[in-house]
Amino acid sequence: MPRRLSAPLLFAVLPALMGCGSADARNFAVSSDAQLGSAISAARAGDRIDIAPGTYAPLIISGRKLEGAPVVISGKGAVFPNAQILGSSGWTLQGVEIGGSYDQRGRILRIENSQAIRITDSLIRGQNINNDPWDDGGIGIGLRNTDDVEVRNNRFREMKVAMQVSTSRKVTVAGNSFAYIREGL
Repeated sequence: MPRRLSAPLLFAVLPALMGCGSADARNFAVSSDAQLGSAISAARAGDRIDIAPGTYAPLIISGRKLEGAPVVISGKGAVFPNAQILGSSGWTLQGVEIGGSYDQRGRILRIENSQAIRITDSLIRGQNINNDPWDDGGIGIGLRNTDDVEVRNNRFREMKVAMQVSTSRKVTVAGNSFAYIREGL
């Protein structure tokens, strides 16, 4: 006679069988650059990294390809001078501030050779917050060789170009606001 699992048992076992259910997700609370680096290295699909308010070193995510639910990096009051997401997939930046300096290619946020990236509810800004985009250079977000990138509900402020897209596909830009930008998208 075949055995059947009861409905409560089936729903308890199903996420484990699928590999990445909500029970597997972890939360990392970080308040230093070292803790953030460790959390990025240890993160698995579906995890969340909550960053305490403060000023941090440039945010770099490199070679971290994750499948399934994205890792969410969130931090109201967390400020990064610039950020790079390189050769990675499955990451969301949410509610952070990125700006004040540019990477070696003149971008505030550079995303290259990456997939399934989300930038939401964040502030992307230039160096000089003075309502004059002519004294700020560089590009807010630079995408190159990306697939499935969403830039939604962010504020862009004080820069030469808000966003530049090159050799990419499935890029969604929606619900953003732009102030004191010289050349837009």
